[in-house]
Amino acid sequence: MATNDSADSSKDFCDEFYTEDTIAAFEKLNGHGYIGSQGKAMTEEMAPLLSPKEGDKILDVGSGIGGMAIHLAKVYGADVLGIDISTAVIKVGRMRAASADLGKGNVSFDVADAMQANISEGAYDFVILRSAFMHFPYDVKYPLLEKTFKWLKPGGRFLLNDMHSVIEHDDLALQNHMKNRHWFLLPMEKILQYLKDIGYEVVLLKDRGDDYVDAIGKEIADFEARKEELSKDAAVKNILEDTHSHWKWKMEWAKKKAFGEHYILAEKPNVQLAQPGLRKSREILQEAHRATSEPRDARRPRGRSRRACTASQRELEAAGKVIACARNGKSTSSARASFLHPPKSLRRKDKESRRWIFRFLFVTG
Repeated sequence: MATNDSADSSKDFCDEFYTEDTIAAFEKLNGHGYIGSQGKAMTEEMAPLLSPKEGDKILDVGSGIGGMAIHLAKVYGADVLGIDISTAVIKVGRMRAASADLGKGNVSFDVADAMQANISEGAYDFVILRSAFMHFPYDVKYPLLEKTFKWLKPGGRFLLNDMHSVIEHDDLALQNHMKNRHWFLLPMEKILQYLKDIGYEVVLLKDRGDDYVDAIGKEIADFEARKEELSKDAAVKNILEDTHSHWKWKMEWAKKKAFGEHYILAEKPNVQLAQPGLRKSREILQEAHRATSEPRDARRPRGRSRRACTASQRELEAAGKVIACARNGKSTSSARASFLHPPKSLRRKDKESRRWIFRFLFVTG
């Protein structure tokens, strides 16, 4: 569970790190409305993955000064709430929203600790967590992901865009720099396991890999090309120089595979599937699919005909239709019938796969 020490640690870091001057400096570097690295470019890449409808409710956790929240409201007509633990960034976010032409969309901002926020369960169509998960201490990461799941409506989607650890390096300077920046990185495998254990279904996973390294390089080159112009403001000059050094450090260690960047789109299953035994039923079906996805000669036991194996695959596809129907709130009776009472052409039954199917039916009820 989350501890008060963790919350206090995050609050103290944000209050110290995000001042009026640092926010101004980061916005100079990253573009109007953005204080995070690659903010505008990543918003334009990821927003179409959500493609919300007009009036859809979106919760942006760790919203910063609201670049993505304002974009989703302006372009798609969404109703967006941005929350952040930093009073300073929320103050700027409200100003940016007030001066934006949002059309039919709406944006509001609240100062809130995500772990303590009073947010209704099942209230949102989308939850976004961008460049913030890395700053949550290890002891609150799983509880935070649990909360995102609760905040979503059935069928709602969760977008996570952040950093992950790749190869562990026993380098004291690396560890100290990450600690000073309040970085708490998990391996990709751990993040995916958390999402699965909570009940999410991963729809899309993109490890940006070399694209991430290239993006850092472009940011460094852009800064160096604009350095004279950017440094005219004495109040932010030192902040910009520090950020430039930090980007060079990121480039060095990203090339060494110490960390990388990803985005994950995950879905909360429809309420018809949110029942005891669902996760086991999915595992049963996935295991059956894995068994039949091997090369044909490898998976076909001696004495079993090629036609029998083909029939088993069709039965598995029918089982997939059952879960798809349930997810969409439709009757599963016709899909079940397609393999409980198969046509004559499919009655050369593969007993092993039939056993998987009946286990699947039993668990899903």
